[in-house]
Amino acid sequence: MKKKILIIGSNFALNYHLKIINKIYKNSELNIVSPNIYRKKINNKIIRHVDLYKVLSENKFHFILCCATPDVQTKFIKYIVNNKIKIKNILLEKPISQNIKVFGKFLKYSKKNKINLAFNFTYSNLKIINKIKKITEINSKKYELSFLLKFMHPFFLKKNKSWKNFISLGGGIINYYLNHILFSLIKIFGKLKIKSLKVMTNKKNQLINFKLNLLNKKININMYVDMCSKSNVHKYELYNKKDKKIFLTKKKNWYSDYEYFNNKKKRYLYKENIINLIKLNYKYLNKNKSIRLKYYNEIYHNEELCHKLNKKLMKYDFEKM
Repeated sequence: MKKKILIIGSNFALNYHLKIINKIYKNSELNIVSPNIYRKKINNKIIRHVDLYKVLSENKFHFILCCATPDVQTKFIKYIVNNKIKIKNILLEKPISQNIKVFGKFLKYSKKNKINLAFNFTYSNLKIINKIKKITEINSKKYELSFLLKFMHPFFLKKNKSWKNFISLGGGIINYYLNHILFSLIKIFGKLKIKSLKVMTNKKNQLINFKLNLLNKKININMYVDMCSKSNVHKYELYNKKDKKIFLTKKKNWYSDYEYFNNKKKRYLYKENIINLIKLNYKYLNKNKSIRLKYYNEIYHNEELCHKLNKKLMKYDFEKM
């Protein structure tokens, strides 16, 4: 009998995840569910559905990818728990859930029912993140870390209704942009606490930049985010009194490549491939129990941190159109 695969969502899922799923789950019965799926050009061998809950109640799937809005994904994981649905593997997109309690219950349910989980946090798979981890693990010197992000937020370029712009809809600067970065830092240094958060707003009380200080016993991290910059900068800087290492890109696509400078000398250019970065997350579905439990804890710590930051920034959210 063919393994049944379900894809929830028809945008990012079709453009990226489908290529990976076709390679991993060859000769499987592929299903996709989306309200507008019949307007999409897809392979006729893929079975189309428009009602998510109907397809979940009538089928038993080996693997489900949920690649939809935060609202849909939150309702999906809640439905899985409330209806005691058993699935072998689930991969969720980020942001994971609008409700930390709902996610906590889902995580507990998945552990109890041996559902293997993976989450599409691609930044933590970047070569530069692994390099930063090696430097801070091997070298006994104590470093501090600064992170700089400069870009022009799409909402300031052209106002639009996309959920990605609004904290109240599960998006915003933390959920849509920084949660990748925060998860990467948690994977390297462990659980982080908020020491301070300083914000700057425009006349409409909209967030335009902020400074965030995070720390634990291992590291002190200073982050600066400028959402109204004409230039694009994405920079990590590890430093102490005697040493400085910089990882930098000025590309709009932060995935493409990073320059590495060791004490001002250009050392290396790291190039990346988005499909390969996503594919690495699928491997967590087959990791041993101890690795997966550590991974789940890191994911939960990240969700917790993001929810705390969103709560602090909610009053500066863009006004919905």
